Amino acid sequence: MKTDQNIFFRQASLHIFSSLDIAKAMGRVLEYLNTIFPVSQINLGLYDPETATAKVIVSVERKSQGFKEYVIKIPHDKLYLLDIKWASDQRVHILNSPDELIRMTRGGEDAPPGTSHLLMPMRIEGERIGSVFLLAPSGCSYSQEEALLLDLLHDPFAIAMSNVLRHQEILHYKEKIEEENSYLNREVRRLSSEGGIIGLDSGMKEVKKMIGQVAPMNTPVLLTGETGTGKEVVAGAIQRLSGRSDGPFIKVNCGAIPETLVDSELFGHEKGAFTGAATRKIGKFERAHRGTIFLDEVGELPLDIQVKLLRCIQQKEIERVGGVETISLDIRIIAATHRDLETMVAEGSFREDLYYRLNVFPVNIPPLRDRKEDIPALADQLIREKSKELLVRPVPTIAPGAMDRLCSYRWPGNIRELANLIERSLIRNRKGPLTFLELIPDKTKSIKEAGPSVPESIPTLEELTLLHIQRVLNLTGGKIKGPGGAAELLDINPYTLRSRMDKLGIAYGRSAQKK
Repeated sequence: MKTDQNIFFRQASLHIFSSLDIAKAMGRVLEYLNTIFPVSQINLGLYDPETATAKVIVSVERKSQGFKEYVIKIPHDKLYLLDIKWASDQRVHILNSPDELIRMTRGGEDAPPGTSHLLMPMRIEGERIGSVFLLAPSGCSYSQEEALLLDLLHDPFAIAMSNVLRHQEILHYKEKIEEENSYLNREVRRLSSEGGIIGLDSGMKEVKKMIGQVAPMNTPVLLTGETGTGKEVVAGAIQRLSGRSDGPFIKVNCGAIPETLVDSELFGHEKGAFTGAATRKIGKFERAHRGTIFLDEVGELPLDIQVKLLRCIQQKEIERVGGVETISLDIRIIAATHRDLETMVAEGSFREDLYYRLNVFPVNIPPLRDRKEDIPALADQLIREKSKELLVRPVPTIAPGAMDRLCSYRWPGNIRELANLIERSLIRNRKGPLTFLELIPDKTKSIKEAGPSVPESIPTLEELTLLHIQRVLNLTGGKIKGPGGAAELLDINPYTLRSRMDKLGIAYGRSAQKK
């Protein structure tokens, strides 16, 4: 019985557009088509000639309807097979086994002899968007009559495919936005207010000049300097002063990522790329698109990741782990390290070509011991910030002579060590004043390390007096006057001792008990 084409077109179109879930809709189309002619499977596929891949985005079978997604690699010497079909004026092609295209659509398996498929390349306004494959049951073959019926459904299938592509694009951006929001919320909770860079007009004057020179450019920047000197803060200043200030600023501590996860963390992965990859993940580089990525401790990257980073810098593109799609990126790279990369290049642990790509504009951050004039302002800012974090109110003052102690210390841990010292001091003495004396390492150790040529390592008379009074107070259990009191042991008037303790910031009485 001859099929009424109008009825067929109307009924098939209703099934194609019957659900927003394309897999469900194709399942209904499959059931309807089987009332007209035999079909065992329907595949909707996308073809990308640049990557030589055909991606089947929906595959439904009579046995097990459902959503499948997989990638078929088209050999370069077989690309002409698809190109011939696209170039033909014929919209539906009958492929008889053992046609090579049938074999590729079946994942490399040969179809049973006598089996045929229908292939319909789809276009919208002349633009290729994909193909429809109808697979016949084993031993069945299609005729021109079935080909003509499928040809009637070109536009409905093309519209459905276009809708799928737009829907997937929306889901992709939705997923990316959700990940970005989650990432940024974590960053906001983690980071305290950075404020400005202390010392731009004193110890950091040269750094300030270099920031102003390079910030407006897209040039890669390599920040060097000892651990804790504030390389991340300088990177943030470059970002804020650049034309990318409205874009994302993604920070990556390369030394804190396990080696097995570096690839996935930086470049992302596709669903199923490896055991545990239950969903697609957007990597740090992709998050930084149209912004800046800060690679802290870049010297810790494994050599295989250095190769991928080099490609990203050179070609401005990446591929997710387990993916075949090439993703173009517009990012600026700021790298930082406390290690000697030139030595690492000579040793073979860091790629020479990558080093020269990153070292376009080197900026060295001076250690804190070389910018001691900035310590008072840094200490003041850190005390205010840490007091806010620890809910210390009012903000404690600094005891007389305490700032001199901070300035005389060599700070091997730089600003990070200063911040940790201030935080510990606030925890131990919430009411203040802050003396810092008992928290700074033994001065005699500093004298031995620095040698006799470093006079700032010698304790001051005030420091020795404070230590001596504290030692005596410990012996007397805090008792100042009376028999066995600290004043008696020190042979000093109790009121004179209290006055001196006030000056040195030593708590006593109720104040000492509250500590």
